[in-house]
Amino acid sequence: MIASEQHAEEIVMRITVTVCDICQDADRETRTWQLRNVGEGTAGNVDLCEEHEQPLVALLEKAPKANITTRKTKARGGGTTTPKARYRPHGIAVTTPEEIERLKRKQDS
Repeated sequence: MIASEQHAEEIVMRITVTVCDICQDADRETRTWQLRNVGEGTAGNVDLCEEHEQPLVALLEKAPKANITTRKTKARGGGTTTPKARYRPHGIAVTTPEEIERLKRKQDS
């Protein structure tokens, strides 16, 4: 085969690994915590493993129950995807496989 006839396929893959912001251990499961300083009006997110989230858990246990807010979400069926993997920033359109198939059929018609 002549070199000019060869075509290389480029495969692009992105893998996101979330690690604890303190220990940086990729083998530990993490949870994202949203922290807010009401007095200064600052806020931020941190990803912490179970070991390093313990001080925050201890603080929440001491906080008056009226000050703790929780967000109820609808249960998602069957999936084992972590909340971090499901996260998409606002404004990014998501097309389902069903919608893609419907659009393909519409274009063929």
